[in-house]
Amino acid sequence: MAWSRAISLAAAPMIFALEAPSVSAADFRLLRDSFSASRAEPLIALSGVIAKGDAAKLEALVDEVCQSRECDYQNTAAMLTLDSPGGTFTEGIAIANLMREKSVAAIVEDGSVCLSACALAWLGGSSFHATGGVGTYVDRYVEPGSRIGFHSPYISPAAIAALPDEERLDTQASGLRLGISTLVRFLADFAVDPLVIDRIVAMGPDDVMVIETVADVVAFAGELPPAPVSTLGLDRAAITLNVCEKLLALHYRTDLADVTALQTDYVQSPSGKTRDGEVFFGYDIDDRPLTLAFCGAGASQTIPSDDFTVSLARMAWLEDVSDTYTEPFTSFVFSRTAWNQAAYDGQRASQSVLRLTPMISWLLPKDMKIAELAPAARAAIAADKRGVPLPADLPAQNPETVTAALSSSGTDFGRFSAAVVSDAAPLLEQGGLRIYRFADLDVEIEVGAARLFAEERARGEALDRRHVTYDKTFAGAFVYSGIAPDRRTGFYNFALDDGDAAATVRMRFILGTDGRASRKAQQLIGQIACSARFGAAALPCAKK
Repeated sequence: MAWSRAISLAAAPMIFALEAPSVSAADFRLLRDSFSASRAEPLIALSGVIAKGDAAKLEALVDEVCQSRECDYQNTAAMLTLDSPGGTFTEGIAIANLMREKSVAAIVEDGSVCLSACALAWLGGSSFHATGGVGTYVDRYVEPGSRIGFHSPYISPAAIAALPDEERLDTQASGLRLGISTLVRFLADFAVDPLVIDRIVAMGPDDVMVIETVADVVAFAGELPPAPVSTLGLDRAAITLNVCEKLLALHYRTDLADVTALQTDYVQSPSGKTRDGEVFFGYDIDDRPLTLAFCGAGASQTIPSDDFTVSLARMAWLEDVSDTYTEPFTSFVFSRTAWNQAAYDGQRASQSVLRLTPMISWLLPKDMKIAELAPAARAAIAADKRGVPLPADLPAQNPETVTAALSSSGTDFGRFSAAVVSDAAPLLEQGGLRIYRFADLDVEIEVGAARLFAEERARGEALDRRHVTYDKTFAGAFVYSGIAPDRRTGFYNFALDDGDAAATVRMRFILGTDGRASRKAQQLIGQIACSARFGAAALPCAKK
């Protein structure tokens, strides 16, 4: 795959022309109304080479999305999924700035590639919280199986060769200086670890830094999608160790790879109980004890669980100097449903380790490749994107059972057929999920395990009945349709049960001034519904 490495230098008009032209601009599309069960924001997809004007295109689409839903940029306006080989350097930065301004979160999904200017755009993933003085905070994900790559600014040889001989050396020197300066300021402003910035700047034109390990995810202030802690297969001691290493790196302002002060034995704090009389378990730290002596958690903390705290601690003396105690002072707070943070002091959330979603990466070993995330966790991530709510807990001791319960892989789309969609190219194809767009009709088809049938039934039954206009169950099939609460869109959904597997079809359309789907959308809905088959299963109208 070719990567665009040319840089745009707007401050020098003559040099500006040296930017290698993109073959085409990126494409932005609204894929679906909700990214996942845990993230209800609409999903926008960026694909193709990034070119000038793409930030404005994304802005227009976000504004359009926000006209049809409650979206005042007070939390997250949308989720942007990126898949691009790169493109214009400055446009990648412009997209990142736009995402921060509009509160657009970012994700690079399993199977997608995001390089160069795309990686810069991904760094813009942000959300906003109006209360508590939080404001804008970092909100960007990387899924196992994705590829995100960064490199130092570079002026293509072809661009330099196009200049007169006497201008080449000065142009290249001043251009690279300005490009590197712009990149360094940008990366620092978007909370990338300074040590990583140094490595990127020092790289040669053919070197690429890829987010591959847990340490890389942390250094780029990214995060893995939510998954139940129990699916990670880690015990209390392992999770405590992994968190403590990251807290130490934060405390020392050093690279995770250089954290060596932790002792290897999981023990009770030798400084004694905390001031409140709680026993503290974790790891000794080979440092000055009055400054930093221990890292761990109180005995009352249940780890792993949905909520716990791990802290760095120092040795302190009682007022009468009769004894010492363990005094926590810098903490990592994990929560499945509330704020997650590490040493956040209430200042500049956009530069802090702060999230409103679980910080799974902090619980994992620093050297672990994210592609090696436990199968049960990856299955939970995939289920969440299918709209299946993440359970609070899953049996970590049986990862194969968990994976089988959540995963829809292994079911062939060849069992499904329907008019219109069977001959069309999907906008998105990921595992057992395919998404299509036909004018003002969006069609989402998913095939997978038999439980999909019950899950879709439960989803329909959970709707406010005032918004459901039709609901009918048949042998091996059901269908329900209605109008969304915003009164601007409608839906027509059905599911087919073929015994050992199932298929769901969800269709969304814009309502006209008469409160109905357009005539074309109605025609397409009828064609798809009455021709759809999944193995032996079909709606009654398809059997006539």
